[in-house]
Amino acid sequence: MIRTGLCLLCAVLALGLGPAAPPADSHSAPLARQLAQILASRHLEAIAAADPTAPDRFVGALLFPDVQLLVVAGRLAPPDAARAQLAARQYKDVYLALTASSAPDSRVFFQDLKADGLHADAGEGVDVMYEHVTKQTIFDGKPDKARFTAADGEYARLLSLLVAEANAPSGTRAQ
Repeated sequence: MIRTGLCLLCAVLALGLGPAAPPADSHSAPLARQLAQILASRHLEAIAAADPTAPDRFVGALLFPDVQLLVVAGRLAPPDAARAQLAARQYKDVYLALTASSAPDSRVFFQDLKADGLHADAGEGVDVMYEHVTKQTIFDGKPDKARFTAADGEYARLLSLLVAEANAPSGTRAQ
């Protein structure tokens, strides 16, 4: 009787400890890796682009190879200085302006450790998103699924803009 109960308990525990759920899809992961690869191959530490969602909105990134990718987006007023810096390929200056003087209510900042996109699963690293300067979301394997999906979608959108800028021929860069 005890042996049967012990076997039943072991079977129940084994079922509960089955294979882990497959990792959540990260739309930002391939784009972050692509951007990091482009920047590293061109020996660039920064990239920036205009964000087509608003005429005064920009996005910038700073890469620390094999360590992290920092991406910030927000509104700059007036936008003329940032547009001139983009035209002159002064990407780090745009990035710095976004971190220092973009409108706080418009700012979103991603700290992508390992420069490999956001990950919802534990063991993939810890990434952080800041919104409006002070609202922090940590992606450490325990995020709210809807929150992760929204953040990953926005991060992927911003990375797409930066990849497009990095791949644009010199004469056709976004202005």
